[in-house]
Amino acid sequence: MKSIKMKRIAIVTSIFAALIVTSCKHDLPVAISDLNGGGTGPIDTTIIIPPVDTVICFESQILPLFVSSCAKSGCHDAITAEKDLTLTNYQAIMEGINANDLSDSEFLQVMLLPQSNEDAMPPAPNLPMTQEQIALITQWINQGAQNTTNCANTCDTTLFQYTAHIKPIMSTYCNGCHQGTSPSAGVNTSTHAGLNTIAENGKLVGTINHLNGFSFMPQNQPKIDICFRTKIQKWVLAGSPNN
Repeated sequence: MKSIKMKRIAIVTSIFAALIVTSCKHDLPVAISDLNGGGTGPIDTTIIIPPVDTVICFESQILPLFVSSCAKSGCHDAITAEKDLTLTNYQAIMEGINANDLSDSEFLQVMLLPQSNEDAMPPAPNLPMTQEQIALITQWINQGAQNTTNCANTCDTTLFQYTAHIKPIMSTYCNGCHQGTSPSAGVNTSTHAGLNTIAENGKLVGTINHLNGFSFMPQNQPKIDICFRTKIQKWVLAGSPNN
């Protein structure tokens, strides 16, 4: 146990020394009860749905959902390109999205199909997107499906509790591949137990920072925002508590 703790501290401390840690404080948006996009997945109360007048950021809120749940290995990544679709960028995603028209947005419609349907996305045995994720995509489409990038950062690096802050990051960037009974590479990031395992052995911090010797996550995508990585690193350094 002592050796694991020392390894954890050494890895995280070395990364902190190489990063410029920034912190921006803003009020968190409140959750909305009207999940107007429907959704077939379980309710994930850790995902905060912004008010309807809040502009959804494609770069940080929508693209990661498509990459994690759709552009995984064997599906719509650049290598496999199932059905000639590579859903890793705005242009490709817009091939199945019609701005301001939910009923004519094919990708949204297949996300709403039951897992028993062969056209459902993501397909079984992958878990469906949660109702909150569907709501975010729905809201983005209703706002014109804009290619919003470099959005205002509402991330606060002083907040890094597992349930309120770390779990939502995993849900957005990782759980599409790493959840359920057969998670990719045998790594389950949707539970504390699964995430704690790779926190203790150093893989979590290594993968999100794209360090040599680790599989880069998100796969074939830039590193997640430095604030999110800082939150994760602080949580790991604190002992990855289930708080």
